[in-house]
Amino acid sequence: MAKYSYEFKVYKRNSRESVIADAIQLRGKLEQKALEEEAVTGNYIRPIVLFQAQPRSNDDNTTFDKIKNLLLEIGIPEEEIAIKTGEKNDLKNVDLLSKACAVRYIITVNALKEGWDCPFAYILASLANKTSAVDVEQILGRVLRQPYTRQHQHFLLNSSYVLSCSNGFRNTLDSIVKGLNGAGFSRKDYRVGGDEDVPVQEQQPQPQPQQEELFNNENAVENNNDDDFTDVTPENIKEQIDNTDEQSQSLTDMENQAEQQTQKYTEETSGENFMGGTEAQMQHRFKIRTENIESAQALRLPKFCIKADFGLFDDGAFNYLEPENLLEGFRLTGQDANVNFKLASGEMYSVDIAQSGEAVPQYRMVTDSDKKKLREYLDSLPQERQIATCIDAICAVINRKNAYRSTDIRDYVKRVIDGLHSDDLLAMLTAKETYAKKIQEKIDKLAAVYKQKRFMQLLDEGEIECCERYEVPDFITPLDFTDALPKSLYEAEKNDMNEYEHKVLDVIIGQRNIVWWHRIIERQGFCINGFINHYPDFLVLTKNGKVLLIEAKGDHLANDDSENKLILGRKWQEAAGRDYRYMMVFEKKEFQHDGAYTLDEFAEVIKKL
Repeated sequence: MAKYSYEFKVYKRNSRESVIADAIQLRGKLEQKALEEEAVTGNYIRPIVLFQAQPRSNDDNTTFDKIKNLLLEIGIPEEEIAIKTGEKNDLKNVDLLSKACAVRYIITVNALKEGWDCPFAYILASLANKTSAVDVEQILGRVLRQPYTRQHQHFLLNSSYVLSCSNGFRNTLDSIVKGLNGAGFSRKDYRVGGDEDVPVQEQQPQPQPQQEELFNNENAVENNNDDDFTDVTPENIKEQIDNTDEQSQSLTDMENQAEQQTQKYTEETSGENFMGGTEAQMQHRFKIRTENIESAQALRLPKFCIKADFGLFDDGAFNYLEPENLLEGFRLTGQDANVNFKLASGEMYSVDIAQSGEAVPQYRMVTDSDKKKLREYLDSLPQERQIATCIDAICAVINRKNAYRSTDIRDYVKRVIDGLHSDDLLAMLTAKETYAKKIQEKIDKLAAVYKQKRFMQLLDEGEIECCERYEVPDFITPLDFTDALPKSLYEAEKNDMNEYEHKVLDVIIGQRNIVWWHRIIERQGFCINGFINHYPDFLVLTKNGKVLLIEAKGDHLANDDSENKLILGRKWQEAAGRDYRYMMVFEKKEFQHDGAYTLDEFAEVIKKL
C-alpha cells in the first residue's frame, strides 16, 4: 500500500526579523510547489504561516496588532492576514480550504480552549523574544491538521516547519518532542534544520492540562511588560527579503537539508502507513487486525474521477472529482431570484471605535431613534440610490465568504430586491446579516441543483468515470473508540454511534457471510465524491467479495438531503460495478426510492449477499 510519511523540521534563526523574513520566503516557495502540484494532480493547497505571538499582558491585542502592522508595512496584503485569539477572531465564518479564501498568515498565541482547525498550516514562526523558552507543545496540533492521507509529489509539501530564535532552543526541541510523543509520533518524526546537533530525550506521553500557557515564563521577562518589538523593523525585514542572493541561499540550504532528511526519514520509517487526525486524535493509533490485512490491502475502492485538461496522471488523465469542479459554467444570470424573506428579521447594531484607538471597540443595539434617522436618510435618497445602498450592504456580507463572481452576485442581489418598498429596504439594512444569509442560501441551492445536473451529464458523456484508487489506510486514529465489537476491520473503531446506528451494526455483525466492517470517519475516511461529498456510516466486506457502503438513517431524516445521498450512492454502485453495493437503511420508514430499505428488509438483503 502507499506510504504516507510526515515530518517536522525545526530551524533556529538569529533574530525575530530573520524568523519573519524566512517564514515569508519559505511560504512563497511552498506555494510555488503547491501550484505546480495542483496543475498535475488537481489537489489544492494554500500554505499558511502561523505567527505565534507571546502573551505579555492582559491586553494581548496590542501585540497582535503590532505583528499585523509589521506584515502590512512589509507589503503583505491585509486580506492575507488574520488574527485568531480568544478575544479576536478574524476567521469566523471563513472557510480556510476554499480557493476563494486569501488568508496566508495567521497571528495566534496558544491552543485555545474552543479549538480550531488550520488544514493548510505548514509553518509555525515563533515570535517570542530571544530570552523566552518557547513551549510549542500545545500548538503542534494546529499544524498536525495537514492531510495525512495523501503523499504529495514534492517532498517540501510532506513536512511542517518550525522557525524560532529563542536562546532556549534545546528547550524548544524538548517541547516539540513532548508534543509529538503525546500526539502519537516518535523522535524520528522530526529533524533539526541547520548544522546544530542537538541531543533531545524522548519523553513518554503525558496527560495534557486543561489550559497551559504556550510560553514558559521562567526565563521570560515580567508579563506586565509589553513586547514593543523594538528589535524588529519592517525596513530590515524587507531588506532581508529583497536580498535575493542571501535569501536564495537560505532557501536552498533549507531545501537541500529537507530533501536529505526526508530521504533518511523515509528509509527509517519504511513499511509504515497511517491516516492521521487532530493532535488529540493522534494519541490513539489502531492498525488493521492481522486476519484482515490481506483482504484490506487487496481492496481498491472506486472513486469518481473527472477528465483533466492537463498532463497525465497515474493511469490516465483523470483526477479525483471535487464538487467544486462541477461549478464550471455556473452563472447567476437568469436564475430564479425569488427569495422567501419570511422570518428574516433581526436587530441592528453599531460598533463604536474610540478615535484614540486605545479603547476596546464596543457594540450597542441601534435604538428606534437611530432607525428613524436611517429611515429619514433613505427617504432623502432617490429610489435608485436607496436600492444601491441596500445592494452594497448585502453584497459586502455575501462576498466575504462566496466563491462566485462578485459581478454575478451584485446583479443577482439587485434582481432580488428590485421593487421592494422603502420599509422593506429599511428592514433589510437593519438586519443585513440575516437577509444576506437568506440570499446566500438561495444561491447555494441554485448551485447545488446545477452541480447535480452537471454531474449526471458528465457521467453520461464519459467525462466522469469511477476509478478503483482509494486504499484503506493501515492505521486509523479516532479520538473516541471501542474495541468491544467483533468482526471490526481495525483493532478498534470510532465510537460515535447513536442507538439506531448500533441496531444497524448489530444486524451486520450478526451475519455469517461478513468478513469485516469499518465505521467510516467523517471527513477523514472514504467518501463517495460527486455533486456532494458523502461519507456513509459503514464499509463492509462479505465472504464472496462484495463491498457494501451502508448509510443508517433515522426515520425523521427522510428528507431531501437523504434523497441526494441515496441518488449519489446508487450512481456510485452503478458505475463501480457488480461487486459493489450502496444501501440506505431506515428503521421503519418506507422511503420510496431505489436502494432504500427498512431495517427488516435490509437484514434479508444482506443475508443473501
